[in-house]
Amino acid sequence: MLDKNQPYNKLSGKLVTPHIKWANPYCKGKLKALFIAPTLGQRETIELAQRLSLDYTALMTHDYHEMYQDPKWLPHAVPFPSVDKIVQKKLRKNYDLILIGKVSWKALPEYLREWISEQVEQGTGLVYVCPSSNEEIGSLFSGEESSDNESFVTDCAPLEVLPVLRELDKKSIFRLNLHGKGRVVK
Repeated sequence: MLDKNQPYNKLSGKLVTPHIKWANPYCKGKLKALFIAPTLGQRETIELAQRLSLDYTALMTHDYHEMYQDPKWLPHAVPFPSVDKIVQKKLRKNYDLILIGKVSWKALPEYLREWISEQVEQGTGLVYVCPSSNEEIGSLFSGEESSDNESFVTDCAPLEVLPVLRELDKKSIFRLNLHGKGRVVK
């Protein structure tokens, strides 16, 4: 069992940054969301929760390319079996949305990848920020395009004023499609 004082698996919203509450409160209540992101990137989960009504669960990876910390290099790392127990417990909940923040699909354990795919097929939404190009993940994005209007999102974000994005086609930056009953955004 993990020491109750260890920081893994814990996020604090005590630090509140200046922000606009876009949808907090939200007229339809809190969105149940699972955020899969590196431990050091989970502050973005808190920032989003300050702006949207979220009942969030954080699933922390070691970094963008590894799920687990190697105890060989980090002797204080949470042991693999303990991480998997925590992950398995989180997968028992129902979510409206799964958000994967720049984590490589291959870094996720096979059972987690299968669970995500099943959840999306059953209707859970998926937002995947900067997915790596990978044949296995391609199936999530190869479904029919959603009838939802992508311009609703892309028109609200001033992509053309960002120099790095100015020359890119919006479809290469943002895509909305269906996978089973779920909507997928990348």
